[in-house]
Amino acid sequence: MVLWREDGSFYVHYYPERNFNPDDLEKIPKPSSPLPANLFEAPRDRSLPCIGEPFPPDSYLKTPFLAVDQVIYNRILPGESICLGESMLREAQVYEKLRLKPHPNICHFYGCILSPQGDTIKALCLRKYKCTLEDAELGALDAESIMRDIRDALTHLHEMGFAFIDLNPSNVMLDDEGRAILIDFDSCSPIGEGFKNRKRGTPGWEIDPPPLTSETDNDWFAFTLLEKYLLSNSNSNSTS
Repeated sequence: MVLWREDGSFYVHYYPERNFNPDDLEKIPKPSSPLPANLFEAPRDRSLPCIGEPFPPDSYLKTPFLAVDQVIYNRILPGESICLGESMLREAQVYEKLRLKPHPNICHFYGCILSPQGDTIKALCLRKYKCTLEDAELGALDAESIMRDIRDALTHLHEMGFAFIDLNPSNVMLDDEGRAILIDFDSCSPIGEGFKNRKRGTPGWEIDPPPLTSETDNDWFAFTLLEKYLLSNSNSNSTS
């Protein structure tokens, strides 16, 4: 699949060969019509805060993952209305509950960014942090402090009735003071809720077999894996 933006609109083409050559980009035929304008946006929830330009200088704008599989495309062709931004809406709703009961080790949510028409959400405005744990120089980190931060954030989430579900080094960031911050709440869901039509987690960081519902056990399982990941690459030898 090749998806591209042209003159403000999105187009998609399914390439017939698996071995796609980037040199063939110029040969891709342009579809007769673009994808629906609001395909990657979410319906507006008026209970959520909105934010407009100028955005805070320390902000990061999170947009939906731009991808359309063949099944979705075949539903779009006859004119079916589809919204691929539902996960962004659910994430915003979780972030808003956390914003009202903040924790220093959980990503700060500024608000939703609306489409020009004001009826859909096109992005989330979040605080931007220094780097992910995955990209950090682990040997220079205080593993005990990092794991304590993550444990405190997970405990706060669980006390609010949520399980994070997707704990891994790419979903933990470090701020300028070296504190760990949980980000990426599109898998976060109420404890006990099923995963129908929503992202569940990252393979290799889940209990085997993967859980069918959102449970705190999966968070603590991933926490143990993350602890091993940190300790094997840092100067600390133990956590408390």
